[in-house]
Amino acid sequence: MSHLFSDNISPADSEKIGPRISGFTQKQKKYMKNTWDEFVFKNLTAIGAEAMMSVFENNNDIKEMFPAFKKIPIDQLKHNEKFNAHCKMIMNVLNKALNAFFDDNDELFEKIVKIIGERHAMWAKNPIIIKQFQCVQVPLIDSLKIRLESQWTEETANLWTYAVEKVFRAMIVPMKEVFL
Repeated sequence: MSHLFSDNISPADSEKIGPRISGFTQKQKKYMKNTWDEFVFKNLTAIGAEAMMSVFENNNDIKEMFPAFKKIPIDQLKHNEKFNAHCKMIMNVLNKALNAFFDDNDELFEKIVKIIGERHAMWAKNPIIIKQFQCVQVPLIDSLKIRLESQWTEETANLWTYAVEKVFRAMIVPMKEVFL
């Protein structure tokens, strides 16, 4: 496989472009879309549940923010209807944002991440949500790694890590605007 990530602009340079998810070549996006569609899309709810359970295991304060399932033991969350519905919603929104990115629809991508960032900021009413939101990135990447096992190379890891970081940074921008 040719080097997918090495043709990319640096994360520092991409920040100058704005909140949109930029800095990827068409070849990289096509590869990511193919891996997403083949290995991830059919498992959205399970991946979301794995990531959120990992977040809760390592950050009990975040679990406490969810009244619908804060009292449910982590090992029982996997079978909880409300928890799975929330995880499905998270992953469906991420799926929509990534599909906008794959399709070069920056306007739709920016609308999606702006709405998510604003809603979380308004709901939390506390800037701590930004730190807590960032806690989801690593568990999500870890869940992607499990699903992409046969495809998970150093370059794939770099692509998906960079993409997830960009998506979350883009969602955090409107959160910061709410609290300024």
